[in-house]
Amino acid sequence: PPVIVTNGFLREHKGARRLIEAMPEILKAFPNATLRVQCSLYPSEDSRREADACEQAVKRLELGDRVVIDTRFLDKRDVLAEIGKGDIVVLPYDQSIEGGSASAGDALGLSLPIIASAAHVFDDIRDVVITTEIDGVNLARTAIELLSDPALYGALSRASSTYASENSWDNVAGAFFSALSPVQVLAKRPKMSEA
Repeated sequence: PPVIVTNGFLREHKGARRLIEAMPEILKAFPNATLRVQCSLYPSEDSRREADACEQAVKRLELGDRVVIDTRFLDKRDVLAEIGKGDIVVLPYDQSIEGGSASAGDALGLSLPIIASAAHVFDDIRDVVITTEIDGVNLARTAIELLSDPALYGALSRASSTYASENSWDNVAGAFFSALSPVQVLAKRPKMSEA
């Protein structure tokens, strides 16, 4: 059965509650699907309120064991192990002023297909994710489409893997130092007046 994951800090603008509200429709197509909300609490009152609202949504929609909400703050290795239990990652964020998404980076590093909102935080990975509207109907439709199409799933998984590899620290640092090499050579050459 498919496991859908959303991860990061549990804040209202990250959309975990919208994803919970999409689960009844997803369960019509995949009755044994599970949603894992792997979102640690942020040290703010709005995060606690959002955790309560997510728990209430699970109860109201009678999702019981179909939704797991884990708000523990875990070491990176443990977070990746939990996210790695998933088949897809869904990041239904509202617009924000954040410059990038560590949550998306984690999913890319695990070669997981990603469904993301049109939030600008995902602009740099737009070519390797499925972008969807973040209402429950579109989230459900897009998740069902991705989980039902092995070719699409495989293509997005490969795209995630390739993006992560091309943008790994080793590759980025290597490109940076390669770009510096000519500068270092020029700096070490004797000046014409010294020759």
